Amino acid sequence: MNKDDLLNGDFLKQFKTRDELTSFMEHLHSRGIEQLLEGELDAH
Repeated sequence: MNKDDLLNGDFLKQFKTRDELTSFMEHLHSRGIEQLLEGELDAH
C-alpha cells in the first residue's frame, strides 16, 4: 500500500480544525512509539 493512500483527502476531511488534526497526530505518534517499544521488549 502506498503511504499516500493512508492519508487521502477523504480521510483528512474528517478533521475540522487544526486542533483535531494535531490531537490525532499526537495519538498516532504515541501509539507508534508504544508499538516500537513493545517490539523491542519482544525481541529480548
